[in-house]
Amino acid sequence: MQKIWIALWDGVITGQMEHAYKTEDARLLSMVEFLQKNYQKKFVLDELCSCVNFSRSACCRYFRKMMDMSITEYLTEYRLSQALVMLGSTDKSITEIALSSGFATASYFGSRFKEKMRMTPLEYRMKERGRELQRDA
Repeated sequence: MQKIWIALWDGVITGQMEHAYKTEDARLLSMVEFLQKNYQKKFVLDELCSCVNFSRSACCRYFRKMMDMSITEYLTEYRLSQALVMLGSTDKSITEIALSSGFATASYFGSRFKEKMRMTPLEYRMKERGRELQRDA
């Protein structure tokens, strides 16, 4: 009889844990989707908080716990990834790419880009164009 109770209890706990994980996954997914959908706009923490029904501090703590980075760090990484695509696939100016990637200024974009990529956006573009020429040859 004791084994039956233990098995039932384990089933209840496991079911509760699975539900909690699904809820946590859905909340994190909502946060990431919000950031990816709105990366081009000026980030307002209160908008994200209301989207997932969290206070400001709880939202920041939760995101850091789940993603091992701050919301701002994630947003900057995502913006840089979008800029990389544009640098390699468009003829837009660096300033246009910076602004359409959600950076407030081209200089801030350039400094974040160089910090991450160890080269300027223009150097990256030239390197990518060189690769394209090699592939086409």
